[in-house]
Amino acid sequence: MRRFEEQVVVVIGSATGLGRAMAEEFARQGARLVLADIDTNKVNQALQSVEALGAQAIAIKTDVMKREDLVALAEATIERFGRVDIVCSNAGVGEYSCSAWEKGDTDLDWVLGVNLYGTAYAVAAFIPIMLKQGQGHFVSTGSNTSLQPIPSMAVYAASKRAVLGYCEALQYDLWNADSAVKVSVICPNKVITDMPDSARNRPQNLAGRTPTAQEIERKTAFLAAGGHTPDEAAKIVLDGIAEQRFYILTNPVDADQAQAWAAGVRDGHLVRPNYAPPKLGR
Repeated sequence: MRRFEEQVVVVIGSATGLGRAMAEEFARQGARLVLADIDTNKVNQALQSVEALGAQAIAIKTDVMKREDLVALAEATIERFGRVDIVCSNAGVGEYSCSAWEKGDTDLDWVLGVNLYGTAYAVAAFIPIMLKQGQGHFVSTGSNTSLQPIPSMAVYAASKRAVLGYCEALQYDLWNADSAVKVSVICPNKVITDMPDSARNRPQNLAGRTPTAQEIERKTAFLAAGGHTPDEAAKIVLDGIAEQRFYILTNPVDADQAQAWAAGVRDGHLVRPNYAPPKLGR
């Protein structure tokens, strides 16, 4: 079933992992694609992949920490295809694992800059176009940590919880404007991606401690233990987009944990997570 036939879909953060898998699944379902990523070589490889699947597509190098890059991306989309139907703000990074008090200023600037500011810049660039069109769907990739943070990843969890709150408020604003534009937040559980090695794209001006090879290996093993492949997760995500769900979860366990968290809010206590993160230390 080609549910996205001829729709114009922008996938930001489409060079690897879930973003690339989403782009390929959109291609299989008939979409026309704009691929954006900071990694020129890998996004061009993704372009070749979706073109081999029959999609009309372009690829544009985009640094989501630069508002002007998102504006340029929106302009290129309209110039090439004349409209935009779906924008997937998927670019994301995660810092090394350690206790919250050990995080540095550059960790905050980098992780929030990509995960939260990148989403806000995409909203500023694309939502006015969708409002003028009278339709559109903005999709942001949060995390299951948007629903319940985990130990050792305080900055990442803060950024992803902020993305959720930002997008909830965005949908409220669109409702208040009597707009038909829809918003969704993907809250994936474990997906086997390059996220543990996201420091490979960390800018020099925000340099900080990077994960060791052993830490990357541990995080990769953590994601692989019961995690979805990107292709498996992408199919679930596209089902959620087609059904216009606001919260798109890839594992029902996260809904159960969110209910436990909400019960804790009601009762005035924080519920301990019932799973262990990767071990700390080098």
